[in-house]
Amino acid sequence: MISFLRGVFMADELPSGNKAVYIFLEMIALGFALEAVAALMRGDVWWKWAGALAIGVLFLVAGVKSQKIILKLGPRLVYYLNLRPTWIAVFIVLSLYILQKKIVLDFVMNLHQRWHGWIGYAAFALGGALLLSSYWWLTGVMLKPAPLPLQPAAKQTTAPKEDDKPPTLLDLFRKDFPNMMKASDNEDAYIMHSPDGSTLKIKRQTYMDFDAKTKFVGFYIPMPTPPSADWSGQKTVIACMELLKIDAVRQTFDHFEKRVAILGGYGDQMTSLQDLTFSGRVLIYYEEFLSIPKKAEILKAYEARGLSVTFRGTDYLGTQVIAWHQKHAAKGAH
Repeated sequence: MISFLRGVFMADELPSGNKAVYIFLEMIALGFALEAVAALMRGDVWWKWAGALAIGVLFLVAGVKSQKIILKLGPRLVYYLNLRPTWIAVFIVLSLYILQKKIVLDFVMNLHQRWHGWIGYAAFALGGALLLSSYWWLTGVMLKPAPLPLQPAAKQTTAPKEDDKPPTLLDLFRKDFPNMMKASDNEDAYIMHSPDGSTLKIKRQTYMDFDAKTKFVGFYIPMPTPPSADWSGQKTVIACMELLKIDAVRQTFDHFEKRVAILGGYGDQMTSLQDLTFSGRVLIYYEEFLSIPKKAEILKAYEARGLSVTFRGTDYLGTQVIAWHQKHAAKGAH
């Protein structure tokens, strides 16, 4: 039997930042919902239980949409929190609010009666100066100034360092499409076990083209371990079909959307991974030999799901290795 194992969020695992925000907001929503039920059972006026219920629903929706809210408002919120005038305004408002409290007014009036004359003025002037100076220093330490505009980089006088050996197919899987943003797992995404004892450890990757506002996925299917006794490539075919069967494309998008907050664009035109449109493209990097009929079998199955497969196997690796040798031979001639 062929089984697939994938990394998922386990029950005994601490929640990530997004999950923690979601759980916190949902707990608040539950609290308001329970208060609405309690108010209804006590026979309170209708607007009390209706208001608590409405606030509970508001927090429920905020929890469900929390990731999108953070992605859209996060950069702008960080910008305003880094403005010194924002914190000065907060300090002034809190100061005025505290000074209206009766206990504070009584304390100040008693001090004014005890420390009358120039001693009281001098003491409070010194205390006020120290307080404002400390606040100004603290905000300067906590809040970093806005970054300066990027300056054009100086022209390189020396050529960048080249790889000292030809690329492998795994290198190409990781480095292809250098102008696109990519997200990949640190570990194998899927593990396939065959009845003969061999294992396939499959990797996955999401490609994001923020200029075109599209996204697509890629899978890397290595040679089975230990290698197959024949050259049929049947295990690679089975792996491709199993990926299609479990909807690995959708799983890949869902996986990175939940665990990685990725934004692209400029200013208020930022685009998140969720906002990109899936182009239908699926890259399959494979190490086993695949005959034309087997490729046609895979293409037909994926096309039935509206997916367009691009194969990159040993023939693709061969052209890239030849290009690498030609490039280095040309450099050596100069």
